Amino acid sequence: MESKTEQFACPHCTSMLSTYRNLTRHIRDVHYIEKTPMTCVDFVHGLYATPKHDHSPVFPIHVMKSTNPPTIDCELEQCRKFMQIAWSSGNPGKECVHLERTKHAKQYVKPAVLKSASLQDMLSKGLMSSEWAAKCENLDLAVKNINVDSVFPVIFGENKVPQRCIFTNETDSWCQFGRTRVVFDSVAGKWNCQCKGSGKSHRCIHRMMAMWWIYQESPNTVMMNKSTSGQMLETLSFFNDNRYHHQTVRKA
Repeated sequence: MESKTEQFACPHCTSMLSTYRNLTRHIRDVHYIEKTPMTCVDFVHGLYATPKHDHSPVFPIHVMKSTNPPTIDCELEQCRKFMQIAWSSGNPGKECVHLERTKHAKQYVKPAVLKSASLQDMLSKGLMSSEWAAKCENLDLAVKNINVDSVFPVIFGENKVPQRCIFTNETDSWCQFGRTRVVFDSVAGKWNCQCKGSGKSHRCIHRMMAMWWIYQESPNTVMMNKSTSGQMLETLSFFNDNRYHHQTVRKA
């Protein structure tokens, strides 16, 4: 009498796998449970943030999956080509590995709303010029008019360095779905934004929006890095120079 081969049942579906190794691979590749996080950052437009790879370094990308209007898209060109080939081959429902993760996306949870009071406090402390503050308020107002979030915090990876998903109010090669990613490493004191407009100056509206959000939620993080971050010092120096210039003009 032949012994029955042991099989391993998937806890997430009805699949049966021949080995435990195959089971773990199945859970990783099919269900993406805890391995590759997926966060909804804009429920109005069906926009999600997820890691580009399921291993380090953790680099987030955006994907869009919406029913109104019907939209399925990934910002990676190779994924778009993969889906186009599948669709042209008679498989219109085929999705790339990143879009597949939306099946297990974290439920949308509204983040903290930016408040004018915190921005005014930054102005009083010389952390932002009146010109940048006006730009930030205008962008935030444009966001609220369409009922989405101007800044959405996303944390991926073991290092837990927060990424901020920033509304851009425009679409371009670096913000295909109207959002860009801003990272501020408070340990290293470094900023990074995808946008192509800031160059080496370390200044752009998206970093200013992220700084506003960080200051509102954790004032000490910004104040502490005012004296320890090289990039922040350069940016704050610009803020303070601008602030001094405006004060001088008013006095004159």
